[in-house]
Amino acid sequence: MISPHARNDGGGGSMDNTRSGSDSKIQFTFMFDKEVRSLTISQNETVAALEEFVCQEFRIPSHQQLLYGWPGGLDPGSSDTKLKDLGLPNKVGLFVATVDGGADADGAVASTSRGRTGTATNQNLEPDVTIELNVYDMLNEEPYDLPFRSRQTIQEVKKFVGEITGILPKHQEWSGWPKNAEDKQMLKDLELDKPFHSLVIMRAEPRNLLETH
Repeated sequence: MISPHARNDGGGGSMDNTRSGSDSKIQFTFMFDKEVRSLTISQNETVAALEEFVCQEFRIPSHQQLLYGWPGGLDPGSSDTKLKDLGLPNKVGLFVATVDGGADADGAVASTSRGRTGTATNQNLEPDVTIELNVYDMLNEEPYDLPFRSRQTIQEVKKFVGEITGILPKHQEWSGWPKNAEDKQMLKDLELDKPFHSLVIMRAEPRNLLETH
């Protein structure tokens, strides 16, 4: 059961970005399909507490969950692993898939399996491959390595990154997207660098808000 120290923030709040003492909190942001949920939880909790939260929010039983996108490609191992033993930063973005099949952005079903690094791989939808985005948050001076599905849109990326960084999409200013890229475009339709594409996000100055994607 999630302890009283854990709470559902319902969005990305600002936090101290340093790794700190034994009673520090970690803000997790989860994305499943187009839904995003946030949870701030004590690092003394275990991975099982995250699985319980995902079960409550997305109605996915823990035995069918796949949490991927862990920082540095780490594999938490088992549900009993304590978060403090994983060396996590104070803000973590994770993607949720189902082991036995889950709905993708277009409502299709994609079976997934888990690799040793906790990466989700599609078995039935080969065109919907994983695209790695390396996003540097200028405001909080934090880097994020985020694996998105190729059929997700720029708008979905901005929403998810906004939850992690606390910079709402309407206040975001980006560099690194291909010229003339639009929010409605899918990642697969963009000319992105391989094996990962680097982006920088910052908070837009008031005069620039109407000019940013």
